[in-house]
This record gives sequence, structure tokens and C-alpha cells, in this order.
Amino acid sequence: MDGSSVRSGQKDFDFLLDRECKRALRTQTPISMFLIDVDFFKEYEAHEGQAACINCLHLVGEVLRICVKRDLDFIANNEMHNFVCLLPDTDADGARRICKLIPIADHVTLIIGAATVKPTFKLNQDQLVHQAEISLEEARNYAHNMVRR
Repeated sequence: MDGSSVRSGQKDFDFLLDRECKRALRTQTPISMFLIDVDFFKEYEAHEGQAACINCLHLVGEVLRICVKRDLDFIANNEMHNFVCLLPDTDADGARRICKLIPIADHVTLIIGAATVKPTFKLNQDQLVHQAEISLEEARNYAHNMVRR
């Protein structure tokens, strides 16, 4: 495979999150995650319709695939958020660099919640997801079209 691809499904994500957190614990390397929502997505769907929303998500997924390039990175549509990106062996600085690659558009903007952890026996994958969800909610409440860590 040439770089990451956008996948669909919570099951794939849960499996990979578990596997990558175990690997990060074993190798003592950081792991980062982005939860990504399209700004005002429900309003966009109400105004433009479902077909436009599906196309929008497809295009955003393609942009993410271009920005998140490594084979070991994982991008998926999931049930809770428009997209989730799992970035194994990526520290906070690396995650910030990737966020800066994601282009900003005038008419479709994103809210990104980012989290980075170095797993320990006391820290599990649910805490990584929870940390990213808190960052996403802070970004949503603070302003639109932004990243929170």
C-alpha cells in the first residue's frame, strides 16, 4: 500500500487501536490520535442534502490520506466522529506537524481533537480516546476550524 488509506468501520479501528497501544507499550514509543469532525456538518447536510455530505466526507478523507502518509498510520470513518486518525510512533511534535499539513478551506472546515500518550501499564487505549474526545470538545466549544491538544 502506498501510504495510509481511509477505511470504514469501528471494528477495524478498535482492533488496530488495541494492537498499536500494545506495541507502543512494548516498545515504549508514543502514539497519537486525531478525532476529526467537519464543522457544522448537520447544518451542511440539512442545507445541501445527504449526497453532498457523502461527497464532502469522501473529499475530506482524500485530503487526510494525502496528509497522513505512512503505511502504519490509520484513518477511518467511525460512528462517533467523521474521522479518526491513529498515528503510531508519533509524538506530540509529529502530530502537530501533520495537523499543519491539513489544508483549510473557506467553505468546509474541520475541528480536530488531538492526543498523544506514551503508554504505560496504568494507561490504556480508552484513556487515549478519552483525551482526544476532551480536546475535540474543547475545540468545538472554543471556536470552529481549529485544533486542540
